[in-house]
Amino acid sequence: MANLLDRRKRVIALCLMLGIGAASVTVRWLFANDLSHSGMLYIGVPYLIAVALLAFMPMRTERWWHGYLNLITWALILFLGSSIVLYEGFICVIFFIPLYLLIITLIFLFHAAHRFVRSKRAKAGISVFPVLLLLSAAEGTTPEWSLPRSNSVTVVASSTISIEQIHANLSGPINMDVERSLLLTIFPMPYEVITPPIATGAIHRAKTHYARWFVTNVVEGEIALIFDEVSRSYIRTRVLRDTSHFAGYLRLHGTEITLRDADGTTDIELTIHYTRRLDPAWYFHPLMQRAMGQMGQLLIEEVLLRD
Repeated sequence: MANLLDRRKRVIALCLMLGIGAASVTVRWLFANDLSHSGMLYIGVPYLIAVALLAFMPMRTERWWHGYLNLITWALILFLGSSIVLYEGFICVIFFIPLYLLIITLIFLFHAAHRFVRSKRAKAGISVFPVLLLLSAAEGTTPEWSLPRSNSVTVVASSTISIEQIHANLSGPINMDVERSLLLTIFPMPYEVITPPIATGAIHRAKTHYARWFVTNVVEGEIALIFDEVSRSYIRTRVLRDTSHFAGYLRLHGTEITLRDADGTTDIELTIHYTRRLDPAWYFHPLMQRAMGQMGQLLIEEVLLRD
């Protein structure tokens, strides 16, 4: 009996190592073929992992929840193991894991429903589901299979601070090491911002530092922002260069700031223009919209309206 248990553990360990290797090779292939931002990575790979695991995991009607927990456990081991092998950063893991677990769960529910339902017509209807997932996995693989990526977020505010003080705040030293929302805490802020007095043609530079695994695999970068137009009531900037790690996920284009005098207060409208680089859109678009909205609010509160 003990020999059988030891043999079973060795088989499980071997299967896990083979699964991690297969997942790592597949992801590397996607990177090599410029498909790392497409649904093939974020939908297709979890889909294949779930199907492969379910093919070797018996499901019992009376203990379906046990099968689900086993599936999630194995899927997480494969995910974290391949992430370490590929040396992916913690930010990628944090954002990918909810989608990964969602796809694994959906495939499990499809498998369970298809297995336990008796009606052939119901089974035919259920079979449409994996087809929809595969179509979503194709998003971003070609221009024809890509949804619009250009986006913008506008944040508005009102303050008693004058327009002249806002201009002065943009020209002075900027410290981004401030308290921020839970979502924004995932993203390291620039550790140094070089800010000459704002004028048409002036360039601000933000230096970034990102350790993929908290303390190792460091990526240094810089965002250079030029002021294309500067007037009392309107400021437009454009990103000249972005070598930060995040440029692989989201490409910043620039900002527009509109300032209006309003009965002793100043109305502020800040718009951030960017391009989403990750698919599927139904998952990453609202996530990035929210993050950019919170970033706009942070810039208004901590830069434009600081005392």
